[in-house]
Amino acid sequence: SAYDSGLLSAGAGTLGTQLLYLAGTAKQVADDALRQLEQTIIDYVTKHPGCEDDEIIKSIPGRSNRTKEVFYSLVHGEPPILARTGGGKRGDPFRYFLAGLQEEEAA
Repeated sequence: SAYDSGLLSAGAGTLGTQLLYLAGTAKQVADDALRQLEQTIIDYVTKHPGCEDDEIIKSIPGRSNRTKEVFYSLVHGEPPILARTGGGKRGDPFRYFLAGLQEEEAA
C-alpha cells in the first residue's frame, strides 16, 4: 500500500542519514587522529632539534608505518613543516628541525 511504501522510504531516509552521519564521524575521528599525530611529531622535533628520524619514530607509540608516513609528509609536503640537514648516510645522518629554523638557531 501507499502507506507502507511511504513508511519504508521514510525509514530508509533515516537510515541513510544515520549512515552518512556515522561516515562523517569516522572521517572526523581519522582527521583528528592524523592532526594529533602530526602535532606529536612537530612537538618532538621542537623539543629535540637536530634529532634523527629513527629517534622520532621510536618516540611515538603506535603503528610505526603510519608514523613514518605522516613524518615524511611533514618533510616532503608543500610547504614542508620539517627541514633536514645531513647526507642521510652513516656518519652524516639526516637531522630534522622545524622548517625555517637554521641549525645554529635550533642548537
